Amino acid sequence: MSAAIPSPWDGGDRRWLARTLAVVAVLDGLDASRDAFAPAVVAAHPLAPTWLLAHAAQVGLALAAVVLVAALAWWRRPCSLRWPCVVLVTSCALIELESARNAGPWRARFFVGAMILGAIVGRMWARRARAHEERAAEWGAIATLSACYLAAATSKLGGAGPAWVDATTLRAVALTHALVDAQGFTAALADAPGLARVLAGATVVVQLFGGLGLLVGGRTRTIAALALVGFHLGVATFARIGYGQPVVLLLAFGLPWPRWFSAARSVEGEASIPSHPAAADRVFALALVSIVVLAWSATPVRDYAAAHHRPRALDAGDSAPRVPTDRLGPLAHGEQVANWRIDELACEPTRAMVVLQHGQHGRVVLWVAGVDEARGSPFDRAHVSVAYEARPEAELPFAAAATIIADRLEAAASDGTSWCAVPQP
Repeated sequence: MSAAIPSPWDGGDRRWLARTLAVVAVLDGLDASRDAFAPAVVAAHPLAPTWLLAHAAQVGLALAAVVLVAALAWWRRPCSLRWPCVVLVTSCALIELESARNAGPWRARFFVGAMILGAIVGRMWARRARAHEERAAEWGAIATLSACYLAAATSKLGGAGPAWVDATTLRAVALTHALVDAQGFTAALADAPGLARVLAGATVVVQLFGGLGLLVGGRTRTIAALALVGFHLGVATFARIGYGQPVVLLLAFGLPWPRWFSAARSVEGEASIPSHPAAADRVFALALVSIVVLAWSATPVRDYAAAHHRPRALDAGDSAPRVPTDRLGPLAHGEQVANWRIDELACEPTRAMVVLQHGQHGRVVLWVAGVDEARGSPFDRAHVSVAYEARPEAELPFAAAATIIADRLEAAASDGTSWCAVPQP
C-alpha cells in the first residue's frame, strides 16, 4: 500500500462510506419530497412540462419512496452497482422536480448525487482494471466532490473575474440573505469593507485549494475537508444558507474514522487490498474531475441552468459582475433620501443595487430591476421592482426612503438595468 495515495480510510471498512452516501441521499429525497407538497414560492421553470408540475405531490412521493427502498437495499449491499444507480437516477428526477417547481435548484443537493456518480464510475473502472473496488469508489466520490468546489471557485472568477473579491460583493450577499432587522456578525460585515474583502478572498482560496487538497490524500485531505467545513459554517453564520449535506460528506470522507472507532476498521485487514501505483489513482481522479468540470461548462447545461435563475432576480447574481457607479438614473451616490444616505450604487447585468445607510438603523440593500410578477414588494411600481428581504412582521424603517426611490424611478419611466447599460453623465 505504500505505493498508493494515502487515505484517511486506509485500513478501514470503506463500505461505511457507501452507507453514508445512501443515508444522505435518503434525507435529501425526503426533504425534496416534502417541498413537492408545499406551494411553489416563485414561478416554475419555463421548460418544465405542465403535467409534471400539475402532479408534483404524487410524483414526488413516489420518487421519494423509490429512493428510500433503493437506499435501504444499498445499505445492505454497499458493494452493489445496481442500487446506487437507482438511487442516483431517482434522486435526480426528484430534485429536478423540486427545482422545476421553484425556478431554481438548491445547490446543497448537488453534492451527494455527484459523489454517488463518482463512486459508481470508480467501481466500474475498478472492475475493468482489476483494482480494489472500494478504494476506487472512494476516490471516484472524492474526485466529484473536489469538482464541485473547483467549479464553484472557477464560476466566481469566471463570472466576475478578480472583481468578485471586492468589498461590495460579499457585503451585498450578506445583506441579501440577512433580514433587514438582523443584528450581529451580518450587520457588522456590512460596515467592514476590509473584512468583507478578506472573507471574499478566503472564500475563493478555500474552495479552490480545498478542492485540490481533497485529491492529495492523507492528512492533506483531512485539512482540506476541515477548511471546507469551516467555510460552510461561515456561510451559515452570516448568510443563513445551510449546507448540511456537504458538511456531513466532508467529515465522513475526510477524517480518519478507522483510527478512532473499531467498527470502521476493515475486517479483512490492509494486506487484502491489492497494491497499485499512486499514478493510477491520480490519473483516474483528475480525469473524472476534468469530465465533471467540462460537462458543467457545456453550453446546453449552462443555458438550462440559467433558465432556472432568470426569474430569481433577488436570489441570483452573487457571482455576477457588479460595477460601482456614481449615478443610477435619478439617484446619486451620497444623496440623502428621507434621512437615509445612498451609500453605494452598483450595476449588474439584470439588476441594480442601492445600499442605504442610516446612523441608527444601519444598512439595507435594495435590488432594482424590471417588474417580477413572481415576487411582491410594497415598493413595486408599474415599470420597476424594488426588492428587499425581511420577516413578514418586521418593521421597515427604510420604508419612506424606499417609497421615494421607487416613485422617482417610476417617474423616470424606466428601470435600473437600462441605466446600467449606458454611460452615466
